[in-house]
Amino acid sequence: LMLAAHLVLGGQQSPAAHHMNKLEAMSTKRYGVRFRYTRLHSDLGDYHFAYRCPEHRLNALKSSVAPFARHTYSRFFRRPLAHPVAIIFFRNISRFRKHTGSTAYGFYLRAENSIITYAGSGYGTLWHELIHAWLDQNVSQPPQEWFEEGLASFYEMASLRRGRVIEGYTNWRHPTLQAAIIQKRIVPLRKFLL
Repeated sequence: LMLAAHLVLGGQQSPAAHHMNKLEAMSTKRYGVRFRYTRLHSDLGDYHFAYRCPEHRLNALKSSVAPFARHTYSRFFRRPLAHPVAIIFFRNISRFRKHTGSTAYGFYLRAENSIITYAGSGYGTLWHELIHAWLDQNVSQPPQEWFEEGLASFYEMASLRRGRVIEGYTNWRHPTLQAAIIQKRIVPLRKFLL
């Protein structure tokens, strides 16, 4: 029995139920494990979660989405999300790597509007990947990678304090960029820009 069977309107399955059913079928088939499911509705969009982590870890991450969206999404985008964002949390990095084959902290699948990560990666990875999902639904063509990754990386170092997003912390990539500049291993902007 699919999770979203109770989300029925007038005898027909609601769009939220349909999306949750698709998430359940996709996540189980692709990763070969069973997940638990929940959703978060906000004025700016819906988020559907598939998770294999402890409930308290999910709740901490889930509770960061609405304040982050209020602070960040509304600064850059004018309309609510047209489609729910699916967010899949594995229990830990070893399970995440085993089932996805990825060595990253998480990733966004454009074709499925899905974020895949693990609970221990924290707010940073979740927020980074949310930027990708939000851009995907709000631009007419994919932005250049430097812009998209730059914006996503900026927000992965933000923090949440008393329900407020604090931004501006130095990104962990900064020392690598500084070293590349000093060692003259970067392409100058005058050659890079068209």
